[in-house]
Amino acid sequence: MFYVIGTYGAIQVPVVGLTPLKSLEQLGALGVFGIIQLMWISDIVRKMQDPKGVFSSEKILRLRAIVFGIAAVLGGIVVSILAGRGYFGPLSSRVRGLFVQHTRTGNPLVDSK
Repeated sequence: MFYVIGTYGAIQVPVVGLTPLKSLEQLGALGVFGIIQLMWISDIVRKMQDPKGVFSSEKILRLRAIVFGIAAVLGGIVVSILAGRGYFGPLSSRVRGLFVQHTRTGNPLVDSK
C-alpha cells in the first residue's frame, strides 16, 4: 500500500505528473512491486488449487514459473508497444554521466552537472 499511495500522491503533483511511470530510473521500483504482486497471485492460485496446503515444493516452483512466464510475456508485449510509441523518457543527464569519461574531477556525479 505504501508504494501505491506514495506513487499516486506523487502523480497528483503537477510538476511530477506521470514521471514515476515513465522515467527509466524509477521503473525499477515498479518492477519490484510487480514481482511482489506476482508472488501474491501465485499463492492465491496455489491456495485455490490445493486448500489443504500439501503442494510439493516442485509444484510450487512450477506454478510460480507459469505465473511469472505469463506475466513476462504480457509485460514484454506492453513494454514493446509503449516503447515504440515513445512513452518512456530518456535517461537523465546524471545517469548518462555515469557512462562517459570524467576528466574534470574524476567524479561522475560532479561532472554530470
